[in-house]
Amino acid sequence: MSEILSRKSDRLTRKKKKLAALLELTELNDKDRMQQNKNLGNENLDDNGGKTNPIDSKKKGERKGVKREIDEEREEEVPDEKRQKAECESEAVLESSKSDYEEKTHEAKMSSNYKMSEEEYKKLKKELRDRKKMLKVTPRILLNEAGNNAAVGFVCCIPLFISDIQHFIMYSQLGHNAPAKARWCDIEKFNRISHTVILIIEGLSAYDVVSNESSCPNFADLNFKVQFLSPFNYDGFLIEELTAVPLTRSQMVHLQKTFSVKGVNNKNQKFRVLRSLFPIEKKESNNTISDKETGNNNLENTEASSNDDQFSRVDLLLSAWQMVEEGYPVPLSGNLQNRYADFVMTKDEYTYVKPNSPMWAVDCEMCMTSTKQNELTRISIVDENFKTVYDTLVKPHNKIINYLTKYSGITKEMMKNVTKTLEDVQEDLRKLLPSDVILVGQSLQFDLIAMKMMHPYVIDTSVIFNMSGLRARKTKLSVLSLMFLNEEIQAGHGHDSIEDSSTALKLVKLKLQNSIEFGDAVLSGPLTFDKKHVLKQNNNKERNKEKVQEEIQFTSLFGYVTRPEGKYASVIAKESILSTYEPYIKAAAVDEKDLRVEGVAIESNMAAIEKTCSQAATQSFVTAHLKLNDNESVHDVNRWCGDIYKSLEYNSLFAVMLAGTEGSDARGAFMFTVKQSPLHLAR
Repeated sequence: MSEILSRKSDRLTRKKKKLAALLELTELNDKDRMQQNKNLGNENLDDNGGKTNPIDSKKKGERKGVKREIDEEREEEVPDEKRQKAECESEAVLESSKSDYEEKTHEAKMSSNYKMSEEEYKKLKKELRDRKKMLKVTPRILLNEAGNNAAVGFVCCIPLFISDIQHFIMYSQLGHNAPAKARWCDIEKFNRISHTVILIIEGLSAYDVVSNESSCPNFADLNFKVQFLSPFNYDGFLIEELTAVPLTRSQMVHLQKTFSVKGVNNKNQKFRVLRSLFPIEKKESNNTISDKETGNNNLENTEASSNDDQFSRVDLLLSAWQMVEEGYPVPLSGNLQNRYADFVMTKDEYTYVKPNSPMWAVDCEMCMTSTKQNELTRISIVDENFKTVYDTLVKPHNKIINYLTKYSGITKEMMKNVTKTLEDVQEDLRKLLPSDVILVGQSLQFDLIAMKMMHPYVIDTSVIFNMSGLRARKTKLSVLSLMFLNEEIQAGHGHDSIEDSSTALKLVKLKLQNSIEFGDAVLSGPLTFDKKHVLKQNNNKERNKEKVQEEIQFTSLFGYVTRPEGKYASVIAKESILSTYEPYIKAAAVDEKDLRVEGVAIESNMAAIEKTCSQAATQSFVTAHLKLNDNESVHDVNRWCGDIYKSLEYNSLFAVMLAGTEGSDARGAFMFTVKQSPLHLAR
């Protein structure tokens, strides 16, 4: 009996030591997480003096046993004796396979540090259970590679776009029910976010965050800091781009019927972003009034498109963020700039793309060379009339070791007397291509990478046609051809670049003759085909008789964030700024009696902060938009952030957008965090 009691006592002692060690380790982890994002861009310097990727400086792994239940987050290695001592104690207790000698030695070493009464043990056990419950209901934000690459202070930063921030806001409020998922982060337990406050500041940029980090301690509460391409960098419109959510007409009809969400007349900002990246002419034509004067942000003119087009071909172009997401070569700074350092533009300067701009289809074939990489060996281009305007074999810089004939259609005999190089092809295309030409192709990013060229106007058939309902899942060109054109290509003889480029062009023209949702399961829902593998269409006689313009429409961001029952929002700004929000505030109203969004006009920035603090606990979504006065600085913003943060309830999302300054090239900064409840554990 005494032996049993002795064993029981030993087990209890080990439990106490384990919990005490775990407590110490947990507290260290909490402190580390507070510092983790603060030091995101400042951990180490590489050999070139540049900052290393924050991902590489983290220790990737999971704690074992009980620790895994408490915390599965990645942790940085901390060369701290106290931490190593706690880890050693915890692992020694958890590993039952340790020998008796090691366990007794370890207990003797640590016994002086971990002595607690039975009452303290029970209290500690209860508080650890409470902590575990708290973690289960606490919202958590995790940055992925795209988010980490956009970190403020990171030398090789690839900035986000304003649409990325819009997607983040909608995703934080609606989760998987949002119209778009944030591509650069993930939000766990989004439905536990109690309130959201967005503070928008005009007059500061990411540079102000980096240069004043030590003197702005309240910025440290904002655990995540990323850069974005400010609309001011490309003569854009901040409010419109942030609050206008693009929709196709069928999506708009669905929202109006189901959620009473209204549409707004907004301008297309897609090409303004492209204009900031590519050398697109900024000079307006003599008979055209500037966008600023008319309020028209759309770079398209009113020239008619092809007679067969049911909507503008410009609507099918990839936006800047889509090009980055799909892996297209884009002249952005950071890692992308290094990756495409030896790439050239297809033109020295581009003109505005228009509904009647020419479409040329491109396809390339590659062979494997001695570098174990695929290099360009053939390129073909066909125009809108399916006439071949360019077709040539290309001699790679390195020796071909595999012709990949099954896929490329290239043989050794074909390449015997080829002398044209990649540089020759680039020079030919820069002379040949029109300045507003739209390039068409299947997964065209791989062709442009093989050509080592960049182009702003692209239609990708792997994006505009989707049979799975998932954007990330692409369908082969041969399958699209069979299903939509009832034509079989690539049958037994490998790929043919003229055949492939012509097929891609046929698919685009077919879509233009129908609707923007045609062949896209993401927009139209599941696709159905008949026995002959032909897509079934709902024939609308009136539609066939009369050309229907499938224009991209917009709805309000506020309509989404107030969609759940009982959700209300407010916009706080001076009258001059608030008037720009008015169309989006009205579009969010369910009816004349149920106004979900309130516009609050204030006289000064300080009054706006006071109003934001008072509404932070009553409104589910608060946006405060301020423009700094000449006598206000980053230190005032730091103080405002501290005031708002203190007024927030726990589990509230707080975000600060430093939008930059008009006429400046400085990048914007988006800083945010979820305010978490501190849990003080007894020793």
